[in-house]
Amino acid sequence: MPRKNRLAIGSFEGKAGASAVAMEGGAEAVCRVTFDGRHPCPAVVFREGEPKWDLSPYAYLAVDVTNVGAEELLVELRLNEVGAITTGGGQVVPAGQTRTIRSFIIRDEYPSYLDEKLFGMFALPGHPSVVKTWAGVHPGAINRFSLVAIRPPKGAAVRVGNLRGEGAYAFLTEEELAEGFFPFVDDLGQYRHRDWPGKTRDVEELKRFGEKELRDLAANPAPGEWNEYGGWRRGPKLQATGHFRTEKVEGKWWLVDPDGRLFWSHGMNLSATLAGQATPTTDREHYFADLPDPARFGEFYAARDGIPVGHYRGQTVRTFNQYGWNCRRKYGRDWETQCFERARARMKSWGLNTYHSWSAATVAGLRGAPYAATLSSRGSRRIEGSEGYWGQFPDPFDEGFAATVRAGVVALGSGAADPYCIGCFVDNEMDWGEPTYLARAVLGSGPRQPAKTAAMEFLKAKYGTVERLNASWRAAFGSWQEFLSSTALPDAADDDLRELSAMVAVRYFKTVKETLAARLPGKLYLGCRFHDHYYPDESDTCDWVVRICAEHCDVVSFNRYRYSAADLRPSNADKPVIIGEWHMGALDRGMLHYTLRFAESQQHRAELYRYYIRTCLENPFVVGAHWFQYLDEPVTGRFDGENFNTGFVDVCDRPYPEMVAACRSMGASLYEARARAR
Repeated sequence: MPRKNRLAIGSFEGKAGASAVAMEGGAEAVCRVTFDGRHPCPAVVFREGEPKWDLSPYAYLAVDVTNVGAEELLVELRLNEVGAITTGGGQVVPAGQTRTIRSFIIRDEYPSYLDEKLFGMFALPGHPSVVKTWAGVHPGAINRFSLVAIRPPKGAAVRVGNLRGEGAYAFLTEEELAEGFFPFVDDLGQYRHRDWPGKTRDVEELKRFGEKELRDLAANPAPGEWNEYGGWRRGPKLQATGHFRTEKVEGKWWLVDPDGRLFWSHGMNLSATLAGQATPTTDREHYFADLPDPARFGEFYAARDGIPVGHYRGQTVRTFNQYGWNCRRKYGRDWETQCFERARARMKSWGLNTYHSWSAATVAGLRGAPYAATLSSRGSRRIEGSEGYWGQFPDPFDEGFAATVRAGVVALGSGAADPYCIGCFVDNEMDWGEPTYLARAVLGSGPRQPAKTAAMEFLKAKYGTVERLNASWRAAFGSWQEFLSSTALPDAADDDLRELSAMVAVRYFKTVKETLAARLPGKLYLGCRFHDHYYPDESDTCDWVVRICAEHCDVVSFNRYRYSAADLRPSNADKPVIIGEWHMGALDRGMLHYTLRFAESQQHRAELYRYYIRTCLENPFVVGAHWFQYLDEPVTGRFDGENFNTGFVDVCDRPYPEMVAACRSMGASLYEARARAR
């Protein structure tokens, strides 16, 4: 490790309501930043000084921030573009105190032998982990960073200084990989070459902890101010409809439970309670210390195909469910039932009143508590000219689109009659693109694409003749049939393309709304879970589809992987918002990837949990937030390679005590905090 790790700052510039001035006081002091309170995400951009920065030896870029104002602040360090979800760090800085903010430096290059020996994972073993995600940077070429405050009050100010590299960084060598490294996962699914507090030593300890936890759950029941739905028993009594609904009360949006009590959805994704934690073993059997006999324990093995991304894209792979295997050894033959019972008990004890599920099996296993289900249109026809991380965009003009949504409703069982069913999300993190993207995808599709026919009919109605279309588009279609068969994109038709994209979006949301209303009367349409960059405050190009969503959905949903929800708005609509996914993760308990938001430890993760929920409760639009997810992902990666520290529970079915304490504290004060919020 170099002795001199201090980095010189050459210049800095305030943006979006942040002003920065240089300070005297030697190397420790760089500048003072003041915020005018008018912009939700003011920032200061710092650029390198002389000599040039070289962060190659370090794991982290670190800077000290002192809050010289009267209120605590959430301050983020971002290494690249605004909104980047993988290269940054954040701290809640109390008034009058100093915090160090660190950003893990994700490399954009690493030795080729690592991919040859270690594959199918977003993060690999290393010193520390080799995190491989979407926004890697060359550590010798970093020349700037930003400090961003989220919703700071007017006049808030911080002092910034002591920029430095921290933590030694080194890749595993070929010699290390060749000398006893494999298997690197023990027989409980834990990383073998590291130790940490709470690591489970053997199956007997697995069982002992389960018995100890039962005593803890019994000693910590659900909050006493909750009714049977988890609504606010002591709060105002509103109209009871027998279903969950929405209502704005004293300037804040709320959910209202079937009995007419105010309800705020403090929830968790339980999609991976059982089978969701399978990890591929194809070509990787040597990663695992002691896999059980498939002939005796075949229920923990499966084949998976249709993988959309990652190392195994397009392949059929063999998978192993390590969490299920651990639970079988912990709970016995009825382990699945016991898992559901333990999850239900944990939810109540931890102060959670909603479970969020991706599967009908999980819904069935946990009936008797409020839930939000996720349906999918994945089986319906796709728009040929579209792309997307999770697959192509559905064609809402195809008859199979509504049929697929109806089939998902049927699979839920008694959802329409179940008072505990809050409603449904439909689809997840689709690529809507900029305002002309969907139109271009449709026009780039073949003549049998239903959306292409709908686009032709729209243009016929607008232009009447193909000659008038040609004049507007600077095109040369010989007929409408030729238009239908062509996949050429126009050079001068942005207004039409925006209208066509909006037509596709309106058809999508309208069809889903009508299908749910017919099949699940009284239940809420919770939106499509826009992914992380569809925030109107940061991208005007995405605002168009959020507005359309708000016109058709009961609640607008976002997967909000940030440190704060204070700045979240549903465009300019006055509509409630629910957060379908969010999390932070750390590297201090054996996991290789810290997830989409970096926390420095489990204690820091718990602090960030409290802060995030508090910002949700203080935001008048937000009616709930659902953590993703109940379990850690496998250290060797799920189907697409994600191996994040997502969980409240590790692979040995052992909760993180810091997260449990944070969750309980927020659950206990949920309604009083929401009611107090200004």
